[in-house]
Amino acid sequence: MMKNIVWQHNMNIKIIGNKIRKVSLIPTSNAAEIATNEHDASQDMKTEINFGFLPEFVKNNEYHIVFHLNFSHREGVDLDLHYEATFKTDKDIDEKFRESPFVFVNSPAIAYPFLRAYVSNLFLSSGYSPLMLPTVNFQKLFIDKKNEINHRKTDVVE
Repeated sequence: MMKNIVWQHNMNIKIIGNKIRKVSLIPTSNAAEIATNEHDASQDMKTEINFGFLPEFVKNNEYHIVFHLNFSHREGVDLDLHYEATFKTDKDIDEKFRESPFVFVNSPAIAYPFLRAYVSNLFLSSGYSPLMLPTVNFQKLFIDKKNEINHRKTDVVE
């Protein structure tokens, strides 16, 4: 299902695809021990997820949001994943758009549910309990990053 979105400057944008750039699912040394122990529901909350994303502008009217994700599943397997969502516009991408909230908030928010579903299905299909990634507030991430950059700029000036 391709979704058309109209950005505030009358630019039509749609997600045209998702693909895996890299996936590594490796059992850890304690996988057998974890598998033989009774499942402890409190372990579900102890999974630490390292998560990030970056835009890549590949053509005048196309860009990727690339998610990087790695963590250790409670059942003793490590995941390292690079997931790419591709967006296409009906106009050339300018500098204003490259730095806009649409690229850093809306685009990842549109692509993230596909990533969540993939991760859950990957674990289930691989014989592990499915893992549902937590929701992400991309607006907050964007604001925090802008504040961090502005703070660094004021530190340099002082």
